[in-house]
Parts: sequence; structure tokens; C-alpha cells
Amino acid sequence: MGIIKKLRSKFLWQNPNWYEKYIDKQIHKLIKIANYNGVGDVISSINRVYIEKFIDENKHYIRGTVLEFKGTENYAHKYINNINQIRYCAGLKYYNEYKKFKDINYFFELEDISTYPEEKFDCIIFTQCLPYFLNPVQILSNVVTMLKPEGVILICSDMFSKNLPEAPFLTYITETGLKYACDNLVDKHRLISIKTYGNLNAALRYMLNIKRSNSVDYYNNYSPNYPVLVTAVLQKSTK
Repeated sequence: MGIIKKLRSKFLWQNPNWYEKYIDKQIHKLIKIANYNGVGDVISSINRVYIEKFIDENKHYIRGTVLEFKGTENYAHKYINNINQIRYCAGLKYYNEYKKFKDINYFFELEDISTYPEEKFDCIIFTQCLPYFLNPVQILSNVVTMLKPEGVILICSDMFSKNLPEAPFLTYITETGLKYACDNLVDKHRLISIKTYGNLNAALRYMLNIKRSNSVDYYNNYSPNYPVLVTAVLQKSTK
């Protein structure tokens, strides 16, 4: 039994097919339950409330010149009054899809550091990007090079991402896996915090309106084994 647990902890973050199918099945059930019970905020994205909570808890790092990856929901503008301090970016391969957004400053590929902009940033908001790559250590090592000395990157990764047509293979990163990635970056850095949010079981109870006397608030409930969101705050060290 111990050997099986070690193998699971070693390979889970690389998303074997059996685990991917299991998670997709759970997400499908969650969406059905959410639609049935009319929980509007959860129907669109079960992780959204946790991303916003993570960003808000670390808003004091969102200052100076901020880089954020363009998505369906962006956060820098909520904490930066001067829009000229915000830079948005997108993947070069998605240029035709994102060129309609006039506020995107940079197109580059996370795997190819030669395509990166020369500008350095005080803060990088790096939400929901890691699940699209098989080598989190390489990707984070590349992204950290865009930070100024003492710059901070806010990282979060969904533990229960759905498969997308453009990304049929997604990585599910555990808290241990994200810590491993952060600990093995190329540049010198300081891991300020690593934290998980949510509890899949609590989310289900919330959607079904099941109340238990010993349960805590849905938004604060925590599960070390089945969190909804895994996060880290990383600061680039001065050399």
C-alpha cells in the first residue's frame, strides 16, 4: 500500500489518463448539480470564488508595473488605478484569436524564453496557466525571469480543470507538486506562501444545500486531499 501511495504522489501531478477521466467525471456531476440547484456563481466556474479570494488576500503585492495573462476574468485593473502600469499578454500561437483585444501588449510563448519581452515587472499575476504545460518547473523558471529583483509572482492552478478542445491534456498540480516546482526554479527566489483553497465535498454540500452542524463556511472550508485551487506567492531574490 505504501508503494502505491508513493507512486500516486509522484505521478499524479503529471495527470495520468485514469486520473483525468476521474476528475472530468466529478466536474460533470458538479455542473449537473449546480444547474439543478441554480447556484449561479458556481455554474460558470467552481474555482472562481477561490481565485478571487487568493488575489484579494495578496493584493498588496499588486503594485508597480504588473503583467497579467489575458483571460475571461482579469484582476490587475481592480487594484491598479493607473492603467498605464498594467501589461496584458497572450500566447503567440493564439494571436489571431486575441488580436481583437486592443489592450494586449505582448504575444509570446511560455516554453520559448527567446520570445519573451525585454520589459521586467514588479508583479506577475499567473492564474490558471500551469495546467496547460507538462513541465511546471521549466515554465515557472522562465516566467520568473520577467520579474524585477524582489518582484512577486502570484500563482494559482485549478485542481479540477475540465478538458478543453485546445488543451486535451491538462496537468493537475497538487500542493506538494507546486511546492516542488517552486523549490526547483533556476533563479534565486523566496517562497512567501503556498496555500490551497476549497474542498470538493464542501462544494457539493453547498450546491445541494446540505448543512452539517460540524461544517464550516463553504468559502473557507479546506481539504488537503481534494482542494479546488492550489496557490503560491513567490518573490525573486536580489543577486
